[in-house]
Amino acid sequence: MDNNPIFTTIVSGFSAKAEQNGIKLFWNLKTEDYVYGYKIYRAEDIDGPYTLIAKLNRSAMEYLDKDYEVGNANEPSEKAFYYKISAIDKFDNESNKSEAVSVLAKTDSIAPVVLSIEPVNNTKIASRSNIYVRAEDNFGISNITLQYSLDGTEWIDISTQNNGSFLWNTPDMNGTVYVRAIARDLVAMSVMEVL
Repeated sequence: MDNNPIFTTIVSGFSAKAEQNGIKLFWNLKTEDYVYGYKIYRAEDIDGPYTLIAKLNRSAMEYLDKDYEVGNANEPSEKAFYYKISAIDKFDNESNKSEAVSVLAKTDSIAPVVLSIEPVNNTKIASRSNIYVRAEDNFGISNITLQYSLDGTEWIDISTQNNGSFLWNTPDMNGTVYVRAIARDLVAMSVMEVL
């Protein structure tokens, strides 16, 4: 029988949680010198087969799994995923895998919503103007692109921001200028709102 302590090591506190941008896995850090890292496994059935999806260093206490498929926005669905973790030593010897933890992942079928653009419609703006866009989404906003058009058909990007606050140095323009915002959520759905 091998006396290598890695074979009796148990990774404790292993849990999984569905979040806006993936499935987050957590565990208690192992402080023993012989623990070199961790291996994370995923399956679509509790009985497996489990596939290695990540190999992490010893200081890791969490992992965000983004590389899975549930469905798409046109065909919303839910899917259970099962995860196990093991500890490894510097020679890649591996402890027994943990008990499986499960999480229910869902597709995003709800597009983001642009709540407002300020200044509001029909407002005269200076050549250097602050424009604010408020948007929300059930999974969270990734970014917002602000665009303008002189004719309402050909759109030019002003900027893309994470926070919805834009400083626009306008070119010399007279007359009506159309402004629109495109909000994108964390799973790449988008919606447009025109001012």
